[in-house]
Amino acid sequence: MAHMTGFDDSCDMSALLGLICQVGDFNPDVKDAALKVRSEVRNKWAHCDISNWTRADFLRCFQLMHELVKSLKLPSTAEEKFKQDLMDWEQKGKFKKGSTVASNLHGPFMIFSIESASSGVQLILGQVIDKDLLRVVQQDVAEMQSNLVKYKESSDGEVEKLVEQLKSVKKVLAQTEEKFEEGQATLRRDVDTIGESVTEIEGRVTTLEDGHGKLAKQVRSLEDREANVEREVSAVAEKVEEIDRSLSDFQQSQTNVNATVAAEQEVQDERLQTLEEGQVKLESWQQEISESLEKMQITEDSKARKPAEGFFKIPDRNKWFSGRQKELKDLHTKFNILESSTISHKKLAICGLGGCGKTCLAVEYSWRLQETYQGGIYWMSAENNRTFEISLNDIALGIGTGGSNFDDTLARTTAWLSTLQEPWLLIVDNMDEFDVSSEVQKLLEGHWKQTSKGHILITTRREAVEMVETMGFERDNCVELTSMSEDESCAFLVNRTQQEEQPGMRDLARELGGLPLALEQAAAHINVLECAFEDYLKQYKRQRLKLLKRRKVKAVTSTTDKDRMAVNTTWLLNFQHIQQCEDPQLAEAACAMMNITAYLDPDDIPIELVNKGHPCVSQSPLAEYAESPLGSKQIFEVLTQFSLLQRYGKNSWSVHRLVQEVIINRCSSDNERVEYLQSACRMLHFAFSNTSSPQDVLQQSKEQSSSGRLLLWSKLARHACAVWRNMTAQLSQKDVFSRLMLAKEAAAVTHEASVFLSLNKQHSEAYLAQTQTLECVANTEVNDSFMAYITSVQVPLKEEYQKMLHAEMSVKVHSKADVKELKDCEKKEDPESLRQQGNDLFKKKQYSEAIACYTRAINISGDDVDERLYSNRSLCYFKVDEYILSLNDADKCIELNSMSGKAYCRRAFALAKLAEKDPTYRHYSGAAKAAAALAIHHEPTWRTNSQMKGYFPNLNVKEISSATELSFFTLSKQDCTILLKEGDYSLDALFIVANVQIVGVKGHTTVNCKDGIYCSPMFQRPVYCHFEKLQFPQMSDELVIRNGSVITLYRCQASNGVRGCKDFPNCQGGPGCVNSTNISCAETNNTPRSYKETHGRAGHAGLQVLGGTLYVDHCSIIDCGGGGLLVEGEESHAVVTNCEVMKHIQSGLEVRNGGTLKATGNNIHNNRTHGVIVGPGASTTHVVGNHIHNNLEEGVITLKSPVITIEANRIERNGASGISVESSTLDLHDNEIANNWHWGLFLKTHSSANICRNLVHSNKAGGLWFGFNQFGRVLIDENVIRDHTGPAIYIIKSFDKDVTRKMLNVIPKEYGEPYIVPPVITDRNVCQRNDTKQQHPSTAITSLPVGCAFCGDQHKKTMSCGKCGKAQYCSKDCQVQHWQRHKIICNIILGDYSFRVCTEDTVYKVHECTFRLFNPELKGIKQGTPPDNTGRRRFIVKIQAGPEYQSYDPDSKLILYDQTTTLDLSFRNSQLYHIIMECGVLGTNHISSKKIFCYAKMEDNGKYVRIYTDHLAPLQEW
Repeated sequence: MAHMTGFDDSCDMSALLGLICQVGDFNPDVKDAALKVRSEVRNKWAHCDISNWTRADFLRCFQLMHELVKSLKLPSTAEEKFKQDLMDWEQKGKFKKGSTVASNLHGPFMIFSIESASSGVQLILGQVIDKDLLRVVQQDVAEMQSNLVKYKESSDGEVEKLVEQLKSVKKVLAQTEEKFEEGQATLRRDVDTIGESVTEIEGRVTTLEDGHGKLAKQVRSLEDREANVEREVSAVAEKVEEIDRSLSDFQQSQTNVNATVAAEQEVQDERLQTLEEGQVKLESWQQEISESLEKMQITEDSKARKPAEGFFKIPDRNKWFSGRQKELKDLHTKFNILESSTISHKKLAICGLGGCGKTCLAVEYSWRLQETYQGGIYWMSAENNRTFEISLNDIALGIGTGGSNFDDTLARTTAWLSTLQEPWLLIVDNMDEFDVSSEVQKLLEGHWKQTSKGHILITTRREAVEMVETMGFERDNCVELTSMSEDESCAFLVNRTQQEEQPGMRDLARELGGLPLALEQAAAHINVLECAFEDYLKQYKRQRLKLLKRRKVKAVTSTTDKDRMAVNTTWLLNFQHIQQCEDPQLAEAACAMMNITAYLDPDDIPIELVNKGHPCVSQSPLAEYAESPLGSKQIFEVLTQFSLLQRYGKNSWSVHRLVQEVIINRCSSDNERVEYLQSACRMLHFAFSNTSSPQDVLQQSKEQSSSGRLLLWSKLARHACAVWRNMTAQLSQKDVFSRLMLAKEAAAVTHEASVFLSLNKQHSEAYLAQTQTLECVANTEVNDSFMAYITSVQVPLKEEYQKMLHAEMSVKVHSKADVKELKDCEKKEDPESLRQQGNDLFKKKQYSEAIACYTRAINISGDDVDERLYSNRSLCYFKVDEYILSLNDADKCIELNSMSGKAYCRRAFALAKLAEKDPTYRHYSGAAKAAAALAIHHEPTWRTNSQMKGYFPNLNVKEISSATELSFFTLSKQDCTILLKEGDYSLDALFIVANVQIVGVKGHTTVNCKDGIYCSPMFQRPVYCHFEKLQFPQMSDELVIRNGSVITLYRCQASNGVRGCKDFPNCQGGPGCVNSTNISCAETNNTPRSYKETHGRAGHAGLQVLGGTLYVDHCSIIDCGGGGLLVEGEESHAVVTNCEVMKHIQSGLEVRNGGTLKATGNNIHNNRTHGVIVGPGASTTHVVGNHIHNNLEEGVITLKSPVITIEANRIERNGASGISVESSTLDLHDNEIANNWHWGLFLKTHSSANICRNLVHSNKAGGLWFGFNQFGRVLIDENVIRDHTGPAIYIIKSFDKDVTRKMLNVIPKEYGEPYIVPPVITDRNVCQRNDTKQQHPSTAITSLPVGCAFCGDQHKKTMSCGKCGKAQYCSKDCQVQHWQRHKIICNIILGDYSFRVCTEDTVYKVHECTFRLFNPELKGIKQGTPPDNTGRRRFIVKIQAGPEYQSYDPDSKLILYDQTTTLDLSFRNSQLYHIIMECGVLGTNHISSKKIFCYAKMEDNGKYVRIYTDHLAPLQEW
């Protein structure tokens, strides 16, 4: 072909590729690859609408061209050259070192602009070239110039001819210009004609308006005639009365008169009907004439009218607030709050010194603007990670966004905020830490908020300059708050003390430096004691001198600034005057409680925490007062009077951090600190023993659980963590620490702290607390019941335990705080009065205003919403053509009252309008008829409604109660709506051949067809069928859609389908096995070519689309025979929205072999294999906005499918990876992929992917994993990948071809050796805290300095108990004498926190012809000292989960060996498996197998090895 003249540079590429496809000398692989390049690359690029091209299309093109080059089997040098050419073509100018990349997705490909420091060249067409390409172009131009010179020298005559030709061209251009001018003149004449036509149309409109006036006159004439008829009827009635008096004489006349009356009545009815028809026509014409005007009146806001559930839980308003008007005005202006309708995202910072009133200013601003922020006002404390987590959890519990851990909760909460359509305000208080945590950075700088309608207000001690430099704030967005001016300070003191300005007031204000916190405490002091300002000023000066002298002696406050010194002074004065209270015992109790609060968490101190303690606290006045609720409140009232505490909620208080610092620094001795810490432990222990605990919840079944039982426990547990951390801070002081920790109450507090930390995924700290708890109980005297309490919950908590406890810690919070608990709040509005206001506005046709009233009434109604509010608002939405919103409100009304005919009518009308206006909603017509039938069934008066007749003129309703009737009507050819009365309808099979709607009227309506339900037309036209409120039970076979039928399911429950083995794909022939063959499931592998075995018989999907369309909405697809839904075939389509898809033996949703699937807003969980399977060979698939979680294997798996979109889903807690990709092309963006047991994304082989703007965090193995990828192209851009114990992105470096082919089964042999094309990773990805191994301790845990458990000696060197390792002894004699008391506890610790494995029965079995290989990266393997069989010393072992990439299975085999490999065992243990998967780190293969290191000891002369799990050993390199 190369020697033929036709195959030169001018030959069309499509023709060449076509020849390759037709010439027989090419092998099938080359033909197939050429056909794909011709159809999907060359022809698409030449003829397509380029606006439809995406990144995935771009990557797919280069993948196909690589496949073509590979299939040609060229010589290696030529093949490498072509591959390099393709790579250069793909990446030419795309990513150059030192360049800034900005992608534009609006073109056919990803077009990149390069800003290079050295140089940059950009073509006029927008394509970028590099220096090499520019050099080639320059050489070509130079060569062309040289050729032109030669040509000129040899062909002067030709040049003259060219000049003549140019002149002729010029002449032609002049002629063309004349024609263009003529065309312009013609165009102007056409414009004049159009103007005349417009004038004519305006005249016609005027004529129509005149006709409208005439029609109105006709209507009024008809009304007059109707009045005349009524008068005639009255006259006839009078005549009838006269005839009645003489009935015997005029009987015949009466008959005639009656006939006349009847005739007149018929005439009246006809006239009334004519009037109604005229009125309908009038309304229709009015609507047509003013249609455009009405559309203009509907604002764009109507698209987002669905209100967000607000939230208002902030600190109480300070009724003494004064001044700061300039700052409040600045906040208003900078937030642009005056134009609430145009609110967009913005963040501001209030900067100032500690105690200058930043928090009070933020509180006042939020209270003043609470009505503007309809989306809610949210309060977070960012003082440190712990307080940030606490406040975030409070918000999450209120709005229902609690997650499995802190990061999960943060991601869910921010995602929820970004979807709110109403303005909201988030206040981040006390952002004062030197290093801002990544969580706070994510909150403030994440992309989640870019399109939101929210404001973020920060309070911080940082200076404005620092906020600009380190936090990226604009200078204008920082409001600097200084101390109050002298006038403002005096105004505050006057307001706070309710006194006129007095001598000494201004001097005091100057002395306090205008610091609001100091002014508040001074005013509280003056107000309570009713002293003069001058007297207080003298006392203040004397006390301050004492503090200054003390400062010089101790030199511990050398860095204390003037403002903090003022707080110290005012606080001490208030404290002293509390001590001088009239009731000395109350004063002492209050002072003691104040000292204790310094060691608690500063926020949300509940009233239950103020108690006598268990055992009783050493401060007897405190114990006496705290014994009663009244006394506890008295203590808080005293402290609140002097502003030492602030009210946090109805029955809780908070303490300022500065006050805590002052109290702790003021403690004169260690004994004093120990005394208050002991009291805090005892009070917490008492509170814990009198509230529901995690142990109580876990001992009861799930059915007995009730939300909110652990709400108080969670508050107490936060304070337990604070006390435990304060106690641990004393670790270096043996005497002090032993006094603290060697007590039952300290062990109890530490235990509760460990559970709370594990519940929040802080396993490393939780292990430390658990170890200290066991050491405490082992070295002190405790009874059996207390030991049972300590060992009842162990860390790390199992996944199902965490779910139960999180559910019990949440409680529904209404959209606004209860006004009875909040002072200065406006009077609560009455929902009923708002409903009446809405009704009045509706009558005035002010529909938007009526919607606002109904919405407000719904928001303030809490759980008790009047169904009429939704019904009325649905009608208003219908009037303004918001049919989707009207439909949503009608559905909510039906949920509240399933017998509401009016709600069904609203639903019917909305559906009918949607089907009429938009062809894509045509399938709603059957649902509309069903809703109309239900409306008439519940309220028969709707049958005669004119609007109902207009929308459904031929409504044919059949109410039946037998299976025979059901079979008859479904086989009939008439379009009808069948209402099934409550009951069971059992049939052999159900065949639907014509349009029909089958609806359950109420209650339990079951359709049981043992041979299935088949929807298939008998003629060419498709069948439209609608099922509603029906149940398809497990005894029934599948529902099958064929031959172009269109089926809709609404609020149905499907559990049908031929049942497979219960334990498929791991059936071993046990209970639930349906295998009837002679060969058991355990002996049969149904997928011998796969790397993973499959045992058992598969079932059938309950819903099957095999050539048609299925719409499933608000249905429950639960526990079907096999999977939930199967879509298979070229003309098969399914749309699944707002459904519960769960507990299937196989996958939840599956599409393959040309089928299409759109899954939106579904909850897909607890399926025994995958959540969603796409492929092999699936067509267009969209998985959008779903919650895919807790499936046994992957959440989503894609197999050899070209067009997949996975968008805005939450994919979490699945048993393998979140998403697994094999030989597919997908667009993956805006998803949250978290807490899956393996990787967030596991991309196996030659796949192309656009991975953009995803949040990938907290997956057990790592973030993104990429295998060998010969032909695929992957772009990773703008993702947040964080908080993984493994790597953020892992790309395999080398692999064994045979092993990889066997494991993944995707490499055809003809492709030869696989190679890797690494993904393109931009610098816009954010990777934080990955590969940290944070849940596994890196260093050994230090034993507590508890001293001897028997004699209590704190100074001698101790040794630990040989069995439990917790009790400490100074000598052998002490250990022997203590054994009788210790052995019970020792056995409990040994039994609950260790496992024994037999070394003889579990020796690792290897093939006789092979030997055990270890990865060369393991440093020190097969070295060191072998284990001591006598058990005299402990050693470290590695325990590793079994096969790579296996879904979460607690029954999996575990591998154990020590450093010398003397021990090399295989065994099973579910508890150890859970610890490995929760706290382990990845093995050296970096796939999914994880490992932990534990302490172990040999027993019975090496027959057993005991593994200790109370805490983990430090990480080892072997």
